[in-house]
Amino acid sequence: EVLPSVDHDRIATVAADAIQRLCSVGGLNSSAVPAYIADAPSTPAALREGEQQAVAKALKGLVVAIYSRFLGLRAGMRRKLSQALLATLLANQNVPRGHAGVRLHALDGGAVASTITLVGLAAGLEVLTGITRGFRRPLTTHRHLELLWDCMVPMHAPTAMVDDRTPLLELFHRPLCLGVVAMVESHPQCVGSVLRSLVTHFPASSTANSSKEVLLLHELEM
Repeated sequence: EVLPSVDHDRIATVAADAIQRLCSVGGLNSSAVPAYIADAPSTPAALREGEQQAVAKALKGLVVAIYSRFLGLRAGMRRKLSQALLATLLANQNVPRGHAGVRLHALDGGAVASTITLVGLAAGLEVLTGITRGFRRPLTTHRHLELLWDCMVPMHAPTAMVDDRTPLLELFHRPLCLGVVAMVESHPQCVGSVLRSLVTHFPASSTANSSKEVLLLHELEM
């Protein structure tokens, strides 16, 4: 039996589209939900948080399936994923007042949840962590380490708050930590440089003991 030929260019286009849409779920730059995600609302604004999780899970599964099946697309997909993660973070690093929530001192009707969840960004980082764990050890190529220095480390920079208790970083900090740990385990020689880089992202002394500082301290303990 002759198997049908695969249009790799078409698959690459689908992969790039899925990565972009995945990373944007739950952010200010959310893309329209693609037609290949069944039974989902057609606009990002119509997605409740539970629906955001479902769409992110479906897109994540698609990205992982393509990455696993098509070896020749892996380098391009890693590059696209890194770019999409950083672009989404850049688009959401300044939380507009209308999208911020309130958890403390809410006098009118109680606490209000932020409209920003970044569930897709967190899911994209989970994909990146899985990719990192699949690298051959020890790492021997600079291209793999670029995921650490050009993507994971810079993602510790945001200082914005999504409400009066929650730093933006908290929305995706756990999968980000796991990604950094996976990379350090694959290339132990970089642990000193990683620690020095993380220290540069600590809040200024005027905001000492902030929620972001607590997150970073926990990460250093890992």
